[in-house]
Amino acid sequence: IRASATKMSALLGGLLQISRLGRATLQLQVLDMNALCDKVLQSAAFQLQKSAAAVRQEALPTCVGDPILIGQVFSNLVDNAVKYRDAQRPLELRLSGSSQAGESIYCVEDTGIGIAPQHQKVVWELFHRLDPSGTVPGEGLGLALVLRIVIRHRGRAWVESTPGKGSRFYVALPNQFPDQQVFDQNPNYRHIVP
Repeated sequence: IRASATKMSALLGGLLQISRLGRATLQLQVLDMNALCDKVLQSAAFQLQKSAAAVRQEALPTCVGDPILIGQVFSNLVDNAVKYRDAQRPLELRLSGSSQAGESIYCVEDTGIGIAPQHQKVVWELFHRLDPSGTVPGEGLGLALVLRIVIRHRGRAWVESTPGKGSRFYVALPNQFPDQQVFDQNPNYRHIVP
């Protein structure tokens, strides 16, 4: 009963977080993604150490976003890399990024179990789990939350994966503030000048 209640509580908490995401005001600012990802990796240090993961973070370009929500995006991606590691080989995790016209594209790459082609589009849906048997903890909300946060920032997210080799999760976010018209039309954006 306790285990079921704990699971239900986590599920309700995740659903509440997703529902609030659509109404919360974004605190937009220029983000130092190197510092933000350093914090994400420090928070995940115990799990990364326990799984003997080799982590490499390359120089990351800045973007414009809400620091708490963008931190959540990368926390979820790193957490998934640890959860879905391949027990037959060491986990390697690489964070990289590049800047293009109007956006910064980040990649979280792992050497995990990978995702079959038929699952690569549906992993972003609510409650979709790669391991429905329940041996990997979670409620199937992590990637759904990632996608909603990224879309809320007017960005994009996608995955490239090969079963048995690993996955590359991409997140593209604006690297400039939206124009004034976007702010005027949407009261849920708040521009913070550094």
